Amino acid sequence: MKKVQKKLRRSLAAGLAFVMTVSSLSVVSKTQDAKAADVSDQIRISNAAELEKIGKDAAYPMNGDYILTEDIDLSGENWTPIGGSGGDTYAQVTGERVFNGTFNGDGHVISGLTITADGAGNGYAKSQSGLFAMLGSDNASDYAEVKNIVFTEVSIEHNLGGGDTIGTLAADADGFVKIDNVAVLDGSIKVTADNGGDLIGVGGIIGQSRNNTAGVQMSNLYNAASIEVASAVSTPPVRCGGIIGRIYQGGEIGSLSSCLNTGNVTYKGSSGYGINGYSQSVNVSSNTANIMNCFYLAGTGIGYTQDSEISESELKSEALAEKLGSDYWYVAKSGQVLPKIADGKVAVPIPSPTFADGDKADSVTKDFTLPTTYSGENGEETITWSSSDPEIITISDGTAQVKGVLADTEVTLTATTSTGKKKTVKVTVKSDLELEFDKEYAKPGQKMKASVKNAPADTEFTYVWQNSRTTLSESDSYTPSASDLNTFLTVRASLKTTGATVAEKKIYCSKLPVIYIDTEDGYGITSKEVYKSATMRIQGNDNFNSTNSTLYDGGISIRGRGNSTWNMSYSKLPYKIKLDTKTDLFGFGTSKHWALLANYMDESLLRNKTSYDLSGTMGMVYLKSANVEVILNGVYAGNYQLVGNVRIDKSRVNIHNWEDTASDVAKAIAKKENIKGDAKDALEDYLTEHLDWITSGSVTYNGQTYRIGDYYTGLPKNTDGSVDVSGGFLFELDAYYDEKSKFTTNAKQPIMFKNPEYAETNTTMFNTAKEYIQAVEDSFNASDFYATYQGEKKHYTDLVDMDSLVRYLMLNEFYWNTETMKKSTYMYKDLGGKLFIGPVWDMDWTSNSQISAGETGNYRAWMVVTRSAEAQANSWYKSLIGDPYFVTKLYECYKENRQNFEDIVKTGGILDQQKEYLLESGNANYESGYVRAHVTFESEVERLRTFLQNRLEWLDGQFTSVDTLLASLGKYKASSAISVSADTTKENTTTLTVQTGSSSVKKVGFYVNGVLAAATDVTNGTAVYEAPDSLLIKEDGKMNTVQVRGMDASGNLLSNGSISSYVDFTKKVAADALSGTVTISGDAKVGAVLRAEVKDSNNTGTLSYQWMADGTAIEGAAGETYTVTEAEIGKTITVAVTSSIETGTLVSAATAAVIKEELKNDHLIINQVYGGCANDSTPVSHSFIELYNPTDAAISLSGYSIGYLSNGKSNAPQEVKLELSGNVPAHTSYLIRCEAQDDSTPDLIKFTVSQYDKEWTQTIDNKRYQITLYNGSKAADAVSVNEGNVEGAALPDGTISKQKAIRRKDFADTNNNAADFEVVSYKDDAAAVDKKYPRSLADGSWGMKDVVTPVKRYTVTFDADGQTEDVSVKEGEKVSAREAVQKDGYTFLGWYLGDQKYDFDTPVTADITLCAKWEKKETPKPTPNPNPIPTPTPNTTPTPNPTPKPAPEVPAAPALASVKSIANKKTVQVEIQVIPAAGAEGYQVYRRKGNREVLVGEGTGTVFYDENPVSGKAVYFAKAVKGSSISVAGSEKSITLPKTTAKVTAKAKGKKTVTLKWKKVSGATGYLIYRSTKKDSGYQRIAVLKKGTKTVYTDKKGLKKGKKYFYRIITVKRKTYSPAKKAKAVKVK
Repeated sequence: MKKVQKKLRRSLAAGLAFVMTVSSLSVVSKTQDAKAADVSDQIRISNAAELEKIGKDAAYPMNGDYILTEDIDLSGENWTPIGGSGGDTYAQVTGERVFNGTFNGDGHVISGLTITADGAGNGYAKSQSGLFAMLGSDNASDYAEVKNIVFTEVSIEHNLGGGDTIGTLAADADGFVKIDNVAVLDGSIKVTADNGGDLIGVGGIIGQSRNNTAGVQMSNLYNAASIEVASAVSTPPVRCGGIIGRIYQGGEIGSLSSCLNTGNVTYKGSSGYGINGYSQSVNVSSNTANIMNCFYLAGTGIGYTQDSEISESELKSEALAEKLGSDYWYVAKSGQVLPKIADGKVAVPIPSPTFADGDKADSVTKDFTLPTTYSGENGEETITWSSSDPEIITISDGTAQVKGVLADTEVTLTATTSTGKKKTVKVTVKSDLELEFDKEYAKPGQKMKASVKNAPADTEFTYVWQNSRTTLSESDSYTPSASDLNTFLTVRASLKTTGATVAEKKIYCSKLPVIYIDTEDGYGITSKEVYKSATMRIQGNDNFNSTNSTLYDGGISIRGRGNSTWNMSYSKLPYKIKLDTKTDLFGFGTSKHWALLANYMDESLLRNKTSYDLSGTMGMVYLKSANVEVILNGVYAGNYQLVGNVRIDKSRVNIHNWEDTASDVAKAIAKKENIKGDAKDALEDYLTEHLDWITSGSVTYNGQTYRIGDYYTGLPKNTDGSVDVSGGFLFELDAYYDEKSKFTTNAKQPIMFKNPEYAETNTTMFNTAKEYIQAVEDSFNASDFYATYQGEKKHYTDLVDMDSLVRYLMLNEFYWNTETMKKSTYMYKDLGGKLFIGPVWDMDWTSNSQISAGETGNYRAWMVVTRSAEAQANSWYKSLIGDPYFVTKLYECYKENRQNFEDIVKTGGILDQQKEYLLESGNANYESGYVRAHVTFESEVERLRTFLQNRLEWLDGQFTSVDTLLASLGKYKASSAISVSADTTKENTTTLTVQTGSSSVKKVGFYVNGVLAAATDVTNGTAVYEAPDSLLIKEDGKMNTVQVRGMDASGNLLSNGSISSYVDFTKKVAADALSGTVTISGDAKVGAVLRAEVKDSNNTGTLSYQWMADGTAIEGAAGETYTVTEAEIGKTITVAVTSSIETGTLVSAATAAVIKEELKNDHLIINQVYGGCANDSTPVSHSFIELYNPTDAAISLSGYSIGYLSNGKSNAPQEVKLELSGNVPAHTSYLIRCEAQDDSTPDLIKFTVSQYDKEWTQTIDNKRYQITLYNGSKAADAVSVNEGNVEGAALPDGTISKQKAIRRKDFADTNNNAADFEVVSYKDDAAAVDKKYPRSLADGSWGMKDVVTPVKRYTVTFDADGQTEDVSVKEGEKVSAREAVQKDGYTFLGWYLGDQKYDFDTPVTADITLCAKWEKKETPKPTPNPNPIPTPTPNTTPTPNPTPKPAPEVPAAPALASVKSIANKKTVQVEIQVIPAAGAEGYQVYRRKGNREVLVGEGTGTVFYDENPVSGKAVYFAKAVKGSSISVAGSEKSITLPKTTAKVTAKAKGKKTVTLKWKKVSGATGYLIYRSTKKDSGYQRIAVLKKGTKTVYTDKKGLKKGKKYFYRIITVKRKTYSPAKKAKAVKVK
């Protein structure tokens, strides 16, 4: 018998015997348990050697599922934690050192765990001690799980290193981790600090929970080991605890429950925490809600949560066992409360309910699952559940069906096993009602009112407003004060009659916009590679709100971002967001792609914001941004900066986008080859990731070769016809060097392609970009700044935009950005264009910030000179500061922007304004610990201001002159052997004279503004060059730089160009008179857009415009275009054009006098246009163009045509035309049906274009187009969206989408499309489908307001045994047959007119009655119903108008009590309850959808189930049956079921794993997953997903290799469920 077993027997055996005799729970031995559980897939661990293999042997992976089968004795060896003793970091959720599998100790004992570790001497940056180094997972559907382990004789001695964590079970537990039923019976943990060191956390069970602690769940933990932290440790005591050493990152652990510590916890001679330590920057109160029923023995430590200390007597009480939970705890006969893990036996409690995603016991909103069996002491036992209130929670076949309640209601559920054991569970069903506010955001001084939405009439409520725990108001309204800023305001509504809570709503009060993000699983973001589905809602403020800008409320995908800022040990992390829909957030530009910068390393929160804004002020492409508050899963996450991330986009870096081109090409191929759905998406991915087709002209995919030119003609071309791949590049210079396509220049500059990401797959494109960048670098590093590119000598100004090059350095010098030309340095190049530097990005390591102070603290030094880390050693700017021309431009840039710099730091300036605006938010961010250095917001703003003020003062001294600047930079030094002077007194030329005393100088190179203008011979030590003024800068006040270099007789530079001097001078150059002509295009009509066009001009500067009416300048009309207003009626318009360089003014000829076009209905017009661009998820089946004839006479279409042009993805940059024919009657539409949309989402179609007059396969774009109706060659009508201006200004970008059409208002045509057209949403606007749909010739005349054309109609009566239905039909139209009428024992023959069966192809020309006719079957149809309804006896001989035999009594028509959608473990149904009717013996229940009626059930009961319901709105009604009599239909009830899921895929991935994906259903609030091994039966529900944004599910539940499974995915919308449609099959690997 092992020593440990003897000790266990002594300490716990007596208590175990007690449990086995009196506990209502069962105790199963390890052998029984092994038989009961299916452990065939678990890896068995039976000894220490096997335990040591985990993570080291391929057969024992870190993600394996393990079970202990024997006790293990580890004494006598120094244990190395599973995952290793240390590494570069701690708190990881993924990686080779992280255990993310499952480990079931099965009640076995691990004894003698011995670790002696020296973190200071083992060479690791961070060290861990414990059985495991790190437990973690980044997947909410796949937890790392450890349970049922007993430790004894623990001995851990750990000397601290650079940041260490220590715990018996594990050093760290992070992400999605479950730890349950773990006991440390005795032993000791000692922490020393012989060489200083940093203690991160030490605990009896785990050392720390730091990263995404909201996913960590720990329960039923016991520690009796002592924990001692030596006096030499300088870490605060909050980092040591009896159970957990430290809870960090917001302090919000998912749950810590039912814990008991009796081991002494000491810190430097004083008490540590009895249960858990926490981050000192987090309020204690933030964690108390998640730490429940945790206790420590008095004297063993200090408290963290209230009432957690217990006495010796309490330690021995039944009350304590009850608080901890009698499922796992009991009072042993020894008297002490202990866990039920002993001597290799594990207590198995009655399992608890499984709640729907997002629900928990105290907050139930949806049906949930009840366990019906479990393995008890007598083997398998059944469980029966009962409800204390069946009206609210009904138990049905293992499902708790939750009914709606008016107020929060508590219900007790009782479980009773087949052997009589019981367990109770209390749940609170939440009210169906919701609260709403009358204000968009909470603002001090602004009264807010709350009200209950959709409350029953005459229901009265009381309200309570609270801030934290303080009651603020007991009325329905409250006016926030300044003290409420950066706190949650909570309002709770209760029933006035009972006081029961109805609803509660929180709003975060801030001066800033607030972004609420809720992830699908309710947990944080732990990956920067994998997106997580979420929802995002933006709450506005005074600056950004729904009236002045665009906010957002919808689905998103979110993941981590950043390099050094993405560190899972940080309490605040940056995120990348992808919106479901492109949105112009805050007016920052329309895009799906955004970033939330944490600014964790910038405690002032302002370095990125102010520098980005400054770059815009300086004239650079820049990224607009705003500070916001972020609430993540209901918890304040800090102050963030919302900004568009760096990408190719119209509102960001607006250059050619090859990835968009790949998408366009894929869609063009898919359209022609009829490739749809997932296959189309896969083709698009392939083309994006394999770009060789761009230059090869073809692509081979899935065995098929496609010639690009056969499908798409929009590729940019060179003059020789080849594809232009000279640009469309977004580069990043970054030491991380972690992108797919990248190269290193000759000077070791790491250049990466941000877009196109897969540039390396096209050798021509990749080499073109690489050669260009190399030429740029070569020119920077050349002695004369020239390089050879494509056979020609190029100065760097020929290759790079000079303004961006200079401004980028100036801004980064002002901020002292230590990472300039090392990391996050962006640049871009368009087709045929130069390279631009920027935009500015990642500015937190600047300006003496806390993290960068060691590098950026010296404001008296040049960044470009002093920084030489990595790529900076050969920075391009290190060469450029040796060029007098560049330095002169830098000097001018400083002078031009000196006031901009001053505006930032001056009193009352930008920093002061931002500090005042952000004060409360910055303080809250600091108080919550969301800063790297624990320093206050205000002090850090002052720190930034002080640095920038000092920096500006120092820069002023360096920029006193160009000479001073050159000397300060220290790179350029003029040679004493040569000098140059400039004589600017002459007209047309400037005399440049060089004097040299060097006999080796035979020629002199004259470089005017960087460009080699001439190489002149030296005569008697002098060289003279008459520089023409055409080489000089013509802008007033701008300096010209002439650098001269000594050359030999052959014109080669001497001494590598070092024999050099320069001169700067200004000269007012007589500019040429501006020449050319200016003309005005456009009509002189109110609302029309006039455009000024300058031709044949000698302009070299920037043109300016001034529009005039009758010769008088129109105020504010200074652009290239002007939209005519009513103020100009009767006046002629001219435009005057001037140049910033050339002199004089060009004036256009006058237009005709302006007129106002009156409403005209005298010609054919374009009435409505819809473009879906062949997308899926569209609400209309086809794109279309609807014409309308508003006149009183028919119009012949002879000579008419439609022109279509689009520079969007429909690829029609050149206008294409469709000839028309036929006639359009008066007041009638003519419909052109265009290309069909992707048909993979038919359930989303709300309008099908089935009738049309002309078919055209043309794709109509969903973003931009110009459509013109021609009469001959003249445009009769036209409309433009985001293309050219026709009939007024083009409708703006964003007007249309694949959901929206444009439609003319009341047929108005005033040649002002902005006023004449409205937007129609076929997705959201019911009137679109019902009233605004496109008509065709078949619809006849319509739309006349004053003229009513009578339409003759007839009534067709359908008579079925006296039950009639009247249908109104237009004269000449046909009537549709009604559904077959069912009668038991009879066959329906059809509908008869008199004695003849009616032909439904006959036009209706009179009122008629059609009668149903039956024929008796030879064998009566049996009924499966156990309580059949007596069947009426019909006539045996068919008659034209059968009349039922009169019944002695006709029962009353029955009403319906309820119609509701239900979902159980096996299927979804609609339940119909009938109210008993007088005289009824049974009932028939029908469903009607549209004109189709279906019998769904009949019988003598009053509850019926429709097992095949339909999506959308359906009506149910019942008829009562008595004998042969059937009543008329009773009152009806309707129900609307959500749409079924579409685009479902099921893929077997890995070992016994299936991943399901589907298309998100609009409005869905969740999904149910059903599985079967048969296609049409045997389904069982396996998962309940709580949010409609989650469209992925991974099934790992009991799948068997090689077996085929079928899946059904049910859409949930509130408490309704979609029908169970076709199944998706997959075979498990």
